[in-house]
Amino acid sequence: MSFMSKITTAAAVAAFAVAAAPAANAAVVYTVIGDTSGGPTFNRTLAGTPPTGLSSAGTAVAYNTFLFSPLASGSYTFLLTSTTLNYDPFLALYAAPFNPASPLTNVIIANDDLTGLTDSGFTVNLLAGTVYTAVIAGFDNQDFGTYTLTIANATAAVPEPATWAMMIAGFGMVGFGMRRRAKPSVRVTYA
Repeated sequence: MSFMSKITTAAAVAAFAVAAAPAANAAVVYTVIGDTSGGPTFNRTLAGTPPTGLSSAGTAVAYNTFLFSPLASGSYTFLLTSTTLNYDPFLALYAAPFNPASPLTNVIIANDDLTGLTDSGFTVNLLAGTVYTAVIAGFDNQDFGTYTLTIANATAAVPEPATWAMMIAGFGMVGFGMRRRAKPSVRVTYA
């Protein structure tokens, strides 16, 4: 195999390895830290997708809002975690500016307990460029306090360790092949 054909083969293998690997996009993440103590109040919705009624336990719950617009369309996970003892958080998502006087208008999804009394959350598809409002509240009128809300893009492509290992091994093999030289052949002829 000539030196030029080795370079051409190595370039083709390297191009294939790069094209076959998934794109390394970092997940878009929003982290909000806040406190609903002393905030305005409203009659929150029930849990659901979308909620169809208002709560009889949370008729005047303190709340905060977080407006955001995702840069990429896709599936997003929301996790609201209480950082105050005995605060049972409630999370709702709206597809437009939130109006506390009309809490069922534009609501997409709402959740109370994701894995227990100290967190709530959900996974939902969002559209890039659309303004959404996350409403952080409590389960009942006595639930308020500090919290952390994390919103992560669940569909961002991040290569798995096995993909990186295969790419590195492939580049190593290409490099080894290029360094390997063919042994010169000696031809003896007798006259």
